[in-house]
Amino acid sequence: MIKVVSFDVWDTLLKLDVMLDAIARGISKVADINVEEVSIKIYGVRERIREVRRKGELSISEILALSRILIAEELDVDEEIVRRGIARAILDIDYDDLVNEYAKEILSTLKKKGLKIIVIGNVMIWESPYTRLLLEATGLAEYIDKQYYADEMGVYKPMREAFYNPLKDFEARPDEAVHIGDSSIEDFEGALENGLYAIKIDPEISEVIYPRKRGYIVPSLRHALKIIMDLLEGSK
Repeated sequence: MIKVVSFDVWDTLLKLDVMLDAIARGISKVADINVEEVSIKIYGVRERIREVRRKGELSISEILALSRILIAEELDVDEEIVRRGIARAILDIDYDDLVNEYAKEILSTLKKKGLKIIVIGNVMIWESPYTRLLLEATGLAEYIDKQYYADEMGVYKPMREAFYNPLKDFEARPDEAVHIGDSSIEDFEGALENGLYAIKIDPEISEVIYPRKRGYIVPSLRHALKIIMDLLEGSK
């Protein structure tokens, strides 16, 4: 029986491109640099840091620091400019535009079903308090029972503890939980390898795919909601 539904944040509940573009605009305003140039550098650094994180060679605090250092170096500005750009993004971002389609629908529906809703998020470029602020500002936090982030837990997806430690708080077994996210490695494979049901969001596809036992790839959160409802029906 499903007891807990876990969500990744970026490109699952909130749109990553909207956030990164807001940071680019923030840095552009603070440093008087062309916003397109800033955006290109940020996206490039993000891909580099993802590879570093997957190798497991750096701690979470080192990953956060390196992200900002690399952006600053690419733009030839002080790291403080990057920090200010992130802060300005939080203030100026369009909260309505930030929320992914069907995010409120799936959260509110699952909440009404009595399920425990949690967030398990990795961090890069900005620390988790910024993400917490955004979930509050968008109204999504009111549906979430507890949020877990890599910089707070000391572990990150796809590590076993990143999934198991939150489930312990709710006295739930891995097979009583569903994790939803957009990353093939961190969310989908990470959840499956650790015994959870896994749903990957892939807007590039048009229909649900079942590549693995307990594993689903879906076009949207609305499709993910249907799968969870079916799992709940099947457990009765």
